Amino acid sequence: MASVCIIGSGNWGSAIAKIVGANAASQSKFVDRVTMYVYEEIIDGKKLTEIINETHENVKYLPGHKIPKNVIAVPDVVEAAKDADILIFVVPHQFIRRICSTLQEKIKPTAVGLSLIKGFDKKQGGGIELISHIISRQLQIPVSVLMGANLASEVAEEMFCETTIGCKDKAMAPILRDLIQTSYFRVVVVEDVDSVECCGALKNIVACGAGFVDGLSLGDNTKAAVIRLGLMEMIKFVDVFFPGGKLATFFESCGVADLITTCYGGRNRKVSEAFVKSGKSIETLEKEMLNGQKLQGPFTAEEVNYMLKSRNMENRFPLFTAIHRICVGELKPTNLIDCIRSHPEHMGSAIAKIVGANVMKFNNIFETRVTMYVYEEIINNEKLTDIINTLHENVKYLPGHKLPENVWMHPSNLIREKLQPRRTSNGQHTDVHWTSVICPFFIQHTSIGRTFITTSDIRHPMDVHRTSYSPMSNKDILFIRT
Repeated sequence: MASVCIIGSGNWGSAIAKIVGANAASQSKFVDRVTMYVYEEIIDGKKLTEIINETHENVKYLPGHKIPKNVIAVPDVVEAAKDADILIFVVPHQFIRRICSTLQEKIKPTAVGLSLIKGFDKKQGGGIELISHIISRQLQIPVSVLMGANLASEVAEEMFCETTIGCKDKAMAPILRDLIQTSYFRVVVVEDVDSVECCGALKNIVACGAGFVDGLSLGDNTKAAVIRLGLMEMIKFVDVFFPGGKLATFFESCGVADLITTCYGGRNRKVSEAFVKSGKSIETLEKEMLNGQKLQGPFTAEEVNYMLKSRNMENRFPLFTAIHRICVGELKPTNLIDCIRSHPEHMGSAIAKIVGANVMKFNNIFETRVTMYVYEEIINNEKLTDIINTLHENVKYLPGHKLPENVWMHPSNLIREKLQPRRTSNGQHTDVHWTSVICPFFIQHTSIGRTFITTSDIRHPMDVHRTSYSPMSNKDILFIRT
């Protein structure tokens, strides 16, 4: 039988203790007694551990919800954890190194960990480290993770929800699932541990952005844009810094579901909204609004920015960067809208990466050359078109990403030339020499009118001879967008 210890007793730790305590008592594979490490506090002149063990309720962090009687609150982390086979970590991430240092060589060498902690920690030299990696390295045990759309208050109320466990050990996965799963708390296990954990940390940054939007009363459409762009940056972050993750993981509960829930109902959103409306600091609002709990979003944003800045990659994650700078007072909350408007994911260059690669792949259908119209700008005394055609990188709007070499830039004064049909000697249109058949438009709406005026008299013969037109044979593609 496996014995279980829960390290942490905030609202999420206490909510998970309800589930773990009940499952341990009802399944023969687990020891009935579950220990829960509680950081000792005095509540109305009495120790919090004594209150929990006598009333079976965490009156400070999860009031109104009974914890199973087999869950025993222990104020000493070593005493709580020393005999455990499964250690569930659910403390604020900024305390994990200290706790692990205390537990070193004090736990069973065969123990396994399950981290519910959402956040990163800094490494010297400008990097960050996943919390599960810290626990595993310091305690020399394997560590899985649990993340999902799991607001503690709703879990405690036994409202139905889903969660994701990231576990590489196929033998341990069903044990962890059985320890956590109930009729109202459904578990999906995946092997993509790092992606699961990154989702749990990064979504708190995005939730701060959603809170800023609410504080500015900008509406649900703007918040949806923040959520979408935040998800894109989450995916990119994992791809860049923790390669090997699966895109499907972002569509589990740990990904898009947790992101949406946190952006509409979490404490990071709530405090960030108050930050905009009150003008108070994040630290002040944390003390006033969270009853002793810690706000993870601004901490995580600072840790992520620490790494991005050290690697000169802030411009590749503009939303994460803007949210951090707002949290620390370097930008005003209203500047978030400028970030959304100019975000690289809105730009045609991102699509050009895909199209350029695809026309090379399907060169039996398309000509391999893709033309991209660029509004000419001067960057460091060089034309933007020249820079892109030389470096194959849009250094202004999509820095850090190489465009396929078959994507060729043309400035605005050549747009008519690229759209103009070629004619035979007798003046008739000819499909064979038509310059561009597919013209995706990625320009701002304020420019669409004059662009159409420029090209309004230029028509492809397919508009006239639709029935006889042979689709896309030997044609190239023109992009109109930077």
